[in-house]
Amino acid sequence: MSRTFSIACHDCKQHLWIAQSSAGKGHIYIDELRKKALYIFLMAHRGHTLVFDNNCEGVIVDYNEIEPEKLVHQQ
Repeated sequence: MSRTFSIACHDCKQHLWIAQSSAGKGHIYIDELRKKALYIFLMAHRGHTLVFDNNCEGVIVDYNEIEPEKLVHQQ
């Protein structure tokens, strides 16, 4: 069973899905779209309380997921 992980902002209750792990092996998704989305997310949440956590079972389970495509195209 795989686990998915996001960078999340506690202040804004938003998260950006960026990684997945299964059977002890992990992968951070870093294609060009997600790289741009991660930069935009981090800049938008500068000075906020950020956490990297399991987005299905962790403390961020109820946070709003930000779609990379929408985030990049808003710019």
